[in-house]
Amino acid sequence: MTRVRYTLEMADPNSHLFHVTMKVTGAPGESLDFVMPAWTPGSYKIRDYARNVQDFDAGRHAWRKVDKSRWRVSAGGDVTVEYDVWAFEMAVQGCHLDHEHGFVNGAGMFFYVDGHKDAPVELVIRAPRGWKIATGLDLRGPLFVAPGYDVLVDCPIEIGTFVRRAFRVRGIPHELAIHGRGNHDERRLVEDLRKIVEAEARIFRGLPYRRYTFLLHNAAERVAGLEHRNSTEISLSAD
Repeated sequence: MTRVRYTLEMADPNSHLFHVTMKVTGAPGESLDFVMPAWTPGSYKIRDYARNVQDFDAGRHAWRKVDKSRWRVSAGGDVTVEYDVWAFEMAVQGCHLDHEHGFVNGAGMFFYVDGHKDAPVELVIRAPRGWKIATGLDLRGPLFVAPGYDVLVDCPIEIGTFVRRAFRVRGIPHELAIHGRGNHDERRLVEDLRKIVEAEARIFRGLPYRRYTFLLHNAAERVAGLEHRNSTEISLSAD
């Protein structure tokens, strides 16, 4: 059975470079195609995430780039690749890393192996000391897990020294992660979100998730939102 484990590192946040190690096990065939999406869940526009990939390496295996978003490794079975991702787009559909935080939109960070998107996924995040993690992904011990690639990339990840606030609706945990300074009232934000979720639960006669995460970025200018499987990422003016 094919399985995939990603390790996400950010040793020097000021470089704006994430480092990804992707270990694939049990993938049959004489070659494997590693593909960087040109899309992201919920955002209906062609993207060029491949442009941010740097220093792709497949160890002892030969590889070549066969088109703008596809890297072909001349091996099957167990294959490990490593690469860097330039992350300096503070947008709901982008990735961002600096000395204050990291934001990961999975489709712009993680390759998938063509033909194996349904392979179970494990994710290790090695964050700087003192940084926290907020995401809709399930946590199993030290690993974040997903049943396949589509769930992985439908769960954005905030990493940093954000403010975390929690509340429950109908017994289901919700959390709000706030990055950046602004003139917001945290208590009012939580109470307003609770009211919104309670109203939605009445309309839809329940909540179709085990937990939910709101990611809020206080941004300089951009105002946007992108809804996901059991989370949403929102960028608002800090003022």
